[in-house]
Amino acid sequence: FGLTKRSTMEPWPGFEGAKILLGMYPVIGGIAYYTNKGASFGARSSKEMVPLVYTTVGYLAVYGFYVLRQGVSRDVFKEYVKKSDGEARKMAACWQKNADRTVGNCHEQMGPFLVSMWMYGSFVNPMRAAVLGAVSIGALILYPFLYGNEEDSPKKILVASTLPRYWLNYYMMLSTVVATLS
Repeated sequence: FGLTKRSTMEPWPGFEGAKILLGMYPVIGGIAYYTNKGASFGARSSKEMVPLVYTTVGYLAVYGFYVLRQGVSRDVFKEYVKKSDGEARKMAACWQKNADRTVGNCHEQMGPFLVSMWMYGSFVNPMRAAVLGAVSIGALILYPFLYGNEEDSPKKILVASTLPRYWLNYYMMLSTVVATLS
């Protein structure tokens, strides 16, 4: 089957990253426990929810910008490629890959982000949820810059955008669970 030593060690590419994420569950769970121990679980007033609304609108605005960027770049690069040589075509393909993956990553994280943020904000701490959501949006804005535009993209530094967002989602989700146990 052409298995190499590396492929027999990992059940799928990127398994090391998955182990790191899974190893973070107990750490983030502990942080969630100690920062939310004794928090009251219950519905919050509509006035308390206003920051969450703004954070959600901010996230959707960034997502909308990335989708617009993806669509516009596809049309621009299509015209650019017609008039370009091989090297320029490679560069255009790299830029398009960046635009496509940025939208893909944003979309992949949208469900877990919005659900965990609203769950935490609605029942535990709306202001903290909004602030953590804003931090997550900041990390999301870094994504296309850290992804890179070269043929060997994405760069390893991309984890500076993705991992904090995973951790924030886990924190808000696990904090909500902790609050239900108090």
